Amino acid sequence: MITLDLFKILGVLIIISFLSSCEHEIKDASDIQGQIILSTDRESYTVSDTIRLLLENGSAYEIAVGLRCSNYLEMSYKKKETQNWSDDLFLRYMYLKCPTLLNTIKAGAIFTNSIPAEMFNSTGTFILQARISMLPDSSLTVESNPFKI
Repeated sequence: MITLDLFKILGVLIIISFLSSCEHEIKDASDIQGQIILSTDRESYTVSDTIRLLLENGSAYEIAVGLRCSNYLEMSYKKKETQNWSDDLFLRYMYLKCPTLLNTIKAGAIFTNSIPAEMFNSTGTFILQARISMLPDSSLTVESNPFKI
């Protein structure tokens, strides 16, 4: 038989457990801005090089990215024009009508992907932008370091 004191103690433990689990819930993907880092393996490439991308999930949460045609990271890019960056531009694989695979990246993990530099169809200074999703429906965009082709 449970006494009233034991019942109170159990109630307090349940509330403490619930509150401690809530403190780790993310309210919005912007809460982890700066903890997700998109970078390239180098700062300069030739048109015939392959650009290796690193997406580091430094947050405590699982994130997801889209892989267009089950292979290429879904992203846009901007090109440096004199002093300003261009509007969002898209690599040609983003226009392909093929399935997008949702790929999850665990907390603390690094996801790697590669794209040929020739996909940019020009030379100059660029930054990449990848859309990061979190469940249930929050997302953010992360930008890479600038690099030259």
